[in-house]
Amino acid sequence: MGPGQMGPGQMGGQIGGQMAPGSFPPPVVNNYEDDPENEPPLLEELGINVEHIILRMQGVAFFKKLDEEVLKDADLSGPLLICLTLGMALLLVGKLQFGYVYGLIAGGSFGICCLINVMSQKEGIDLYRTISILGYGLIPIVFLALFGIVVSLKSTFGSIMAAVCIAWATASSSRFFAIAIHMQDQRWLVAYPVGLALL
Repeated sequence: MGPGQMGPGQMGGQIGGQMAPGSFPPPVVNNYEDDPENEPPLLEELGINVEHIILRMQGVAFFKKLDEEVLKDADLSGPLLICLTLGMALLLVGKLQFGYVYGLIAGGSFGICCLINVMSQKEGIDLYRTISILGYGLIPIVFLALFGIVVSLKSTFGSIMAAVCIAWATASSSRFFAIAIHMQDQRWLVAYPVGLALL
């Protein structure tokens, strides 16, 4: 038998139970199908934090103070729900504006993102977080659109309501931007372009 050949007994010993030197055991695959009780929730797998969504909505609706950690979460599921609600409210008054709403959010977010990155001296902001903050800032506009279903806004009262809701949305969004990227000193400087985007 040559130097590189093995006998039947030696081969059987390697395959049977003992591993050859330098070889590794097969990787252990954690399959949730074997243990369904430890499977994470579906929302967690999708990266949707319901608690953060509720906190942000409360922060806009009730002017509650939010932590920086909550605002750094680039959540887009909440803004998507808000945009859909706004589109449905406009649809109920006979205005098919879904494309306009999404185009406004996309275009306005890109412009605000570029502007804030130029203004910020400490840290920048990415497009996802900008869309998230502006999307949550639309909550007062959604309230206005829902109110417009039952009451006509083509009056002096409607103009006053629109001005109040735009100011509310601008104040909330600029406050979120100021907390997220430490721009408290420049908050009202950020509020001006944000207000123009919401108009």
